[in-house]
Parts: sequence; C-alpha cells; structure tokens
Amino acid sequence: MAEIIINNFQQGSVDSPFVGFPRFQNLTVTEKTGSLKIQPRLISYLSTNALPVAIVKDFVNGSIYTAAGDDLYKGQTDLGLSGSLGTIRDIKVWKNYVWIATSTNIEVYGPLDDVGATVPSAVSTGLGSSNPHPMVVGQDDVLYIGDGNNVVSVSGITEQPAGTTPTASVNLSALDLPEGEVITALEQYGLWLVAGTQMGTLYPWDRTSSSFNSPLFIGQEIFQLRTLNNQLIVQAGNKGALYVSNLTSYQLLRNLPINFRTLENTDNKFNALQFYRDEILYGVGGGGTELESNFYKGVYSLDKGALVLRNTISTGADGLSTVVKIGSILPIPDSGSGNLMILVGWQDDSSYGVDTIHQSGHRYTSYTGLFESPLYQVGDEGTPVTFQDIEFRLSKALESGEGIRLKYRKDLADDWTTIGTFTSSNITGVTHRTNAVIADAHNVQIRGELTTSSSGDAAKESPELLEIRLRT
Repeated sequence: MAEIIINNFQQGSVDSPFVGFPRFQNLTVTEKTGSLKIQPRLISYLSTNALPVAIVKDFVNGSIYTAAGDDLYKGQTDLGLSGSLGTIRDIKVWKNYVWIATSTNIEVYGPLDDVGATVPSAVSTGLGSSNPHPMVVGQDDVLYIGDGNNVVSVSGITEQPAGTTPTASVNLSALDLPEGEVITALEQYGLWLVAGTQMGTLYPWDRTSSSFNSPLFIGQEIFQLRTLNNQLIVQAGNKGALYVSNLTSYQLLRNLPINFRTLENTDNKFNALQFYRDEILYGVGGGGTELESNFYKGVYSLDKGALVLRNTISTGADGLSTVVKIGSILPIPDSGSGNLMILVGWQDDSSYGVDTIHQSGHRYTSYTGLFESPLYQVGDEGTPVTFQDIEFRLSKALESGEGIRLKYRKDLADDWTTIGTFTSSNITGVTHRTNAVIADAHNVQIRGELTTSSSGDAAKESPELLEIRLRT
C-alpha cells in the first residue's frame, strides 16, 4: 500500500510546491513536538487616516506614538496635528521629544513629560520633498536622517518649554554620498552608521570621517536594514528577498516563495523589518494597486530558517481581493502584563490602522490558520493512483471550539475539494482515520485548515497537528 506522510512542518515555506510546502498562514510550529498550532491573532488597536509609516514608544513616559499621513497619534488618541505638518516620513523618540521628519522639515512634538506638549516652529526646513527620510539615533547620541544622497545630523539639543522650538545643531550634509544616490534605509551596525540606497549600495560611515568607508554593492534597491547578532540583515529588491551582510560581503538569507517572485513587485517599508524573540519579522505588501491572485500579504516570520506568513491583519484581508500594505512593525514589552506584544501598521484598500498582538491573546478563527503541502507526483500518464483514506495525528485531543478541515486537489490550477471537517463533537482521541477517495491522480496536494474558538485561554485553545498520512 502506497503512503504519503506529511510532517516536517519545521521547514516552513519554500520556493515551490514541487520541492516543499508553498504556504503557511497564521500558524506556528511548536518546538517541543514539532506540531502545527494557530498563532495569536492581530486585533485592531487604532484607526488612522493613512498608512502608518512609523510606530515608536517613549520608554520614559510610557506612551506609544504612531505617524500616519500628516498626523501623529499618542496611544489611541489623534493629536489633531493634521494640517500643521507635512507628510510624515519617519519619527523617533529622542531627548524628550518625538522627532518628526516630514517631506521637507525636521519637526518636534514635546516636551513629552509636559502636559502642554505641542509642535512648535520647525527645527529645520531644509529636507528634500521627494526623499524617504529614514531616521536612526546613533551610538554617539546623534540623530541621523537620510535625505537624498546626504546624511543629516542633529545634535546639541537644549530642551525648551512647550511651544518653543528646542535649540539644535543641524548639519544638512554631515555625509554626502555620490550624486544620484537616494538613501532609503539607515541602521547602526557596530561602530558604523550604514546607509542603504535606491541604487543597491551599502555605505558604511564611522560618523567622524569626512567620507564613507568602502561601499558594498548589492545591486537591488535596499528597503530595510536591521542588525541582529553582529550581522546586518538587508531586505533588498522588489521581490522581498532577505540578505545577510558583514559589510565585506553578503549572501542570500531567504527568498519569498515562488508565487511572490513572479510579481512585478512587492511594497516594502523601511520600518517594517524588526526582531521578535528569535524571529525576523518583516511586512510584505503589494506594489501599486495591482492585485495578484497568489500574492499573500501580511507579516512574515523567518525563525530558525523557517519562513511563514505569521500574521494576516485584523480585517482578515490577505491581499487576494484588496490591496494590503504593511507600513511599520514594533515589538515592545506590554507594560500591563510584562509579555511581549507586537504593533503593526497596515493598509487594507482605503482603510488604515494599527493592530496589536499579545502572546496571551486570542488566536485566529474561521479556519484561517492554514498550510498547503508539497505537490506530490504519485502516478504517470498510464498508471494514475487512487487514494482511499487519510489519517491525521494530533499531539492532544481537540477541545471545544477547535477544528481541523482537510482538502485536496490534483493540479495546482484546480479548486480545493473538502475531504472532511473534524471537531471535538465528531472525533475523539489524538488519531483519526477517514475515507478520502481521490481517484485517478497523477499529482496530489493536501491543504489543512485549523480553527479555534474566539474566546478563552489562548495558551490551550488551538489544535496541534503532528502528521497527515494519505493511503491508497
């Protein structure tokens, strides 16, 4: 009797269904058993008037600030600054102010410990209107801003009462890159301040020399930079690829699955690459307004080499019918519980907002935790194969509200056919076998969908799928 065994979920998504699992969505793999489990889900935290491009936390005073369009939000409150600021490109908390890089100005909101905090006159008005303006606070306690081919520095801050602009020393060309370069990302890497550019080059600068050190050419537009374990993580190119570099060389860390790499482009924002525990989190969205039927958008996770679509946004959209973009991600400790939480700024068509996720929060429901198996070649032209039954094994019995739905198809272009839906009301125990007549197959692919109840203890309420066996 021929048998297909589906497990090894730890490998995550790979480049093609011909070599591995092409899709994991809203699922995680448990370390102890290797079983699939539903992720805690994103829930709505804040509605905004535009895509949130930056989320920061003031760890001294405890407030969270979000920049979206021409407005600034404190916690879940709109500060009412729309119209007084230009389009905000990035924000940072520094020296008791929220520093704001708009399309043309360097602005501040503060002082943050003053109940009368407000936006006074601009600190500087010299930024180029068409440039991204990523910001980073360096190890030398200087604020750096990308502006075209220039790195702007802000230092020597003297705080002033609310309504008065703080004094600051602003150098609009602390470092200049070759003409034609546009800085798209900034990051501190060891002693170096690293500028990534639109033309695909990393420029390291020691922050004191008059020029940069030897640049490293990657050859694709650099969208995101983050430092992890003395390595520089680089998101470059409009297909969502991740690279790792030591500024001397670079190598590919991971591609998105092949159904993404056939697209014209993805939409990647410089504040949407972060670290959460051992995971690299990065937001993947669609470019422009074109939709792709196989382009799943949301927050991706790369954990121990396994790539998954970790979280779809609170609206439920995954980019198949509306444009979804991720503008910013911020993992922070939750001051209430002490657990880590994640904030995610998103766009769903013409709606915008910030979601939050708690490790102790509710999980995804309505069978939206799902995976797709490899496409298995099981027969040739003259000898197709018929499968008679399917068996799955769990690491624990299903509890109330939990369920698993299994589907199959015999070709990548086919619709999915449901084999069965299994809940605590129709099966017991950790192993279940049922009829699954899949006739005259040359190829077969299995899809598993998991659900749980919308309330209760999230630490317990998820199916834990260990293995599926398909038999002739």
